[in-house]
Amino acid sequence: ADLGELFGLLFSDVGDADWLAAIDEATLGRVGALWAQAAPESGPLGWRAPLLDALTLLAAQVGAAGGSGALRQRMDE
Repeated sequence: ADLGELFGLLFSDVGDADWLAAIDEATLGRVGALWAQAAPESGPLGWRAPLLDALTLLAAQVGAAGGSGALRQRMDE
């Protein structure tokens, strides 16, 4: 429910902030253009819709992996 928590898990290394801060404006502009092409600001969420879809799919896949027999056999009660 909190995207900030997800970013904390994804970027947990001390050096992550450095390389994220080092991304140049041209590259950030290209990423923004890709998001704008993927979902123009026509809907209520605009470019956020595919991002939320991807996060939802990722969460479902992680949940499914956690329920798999092979993984559950290696987990403590």
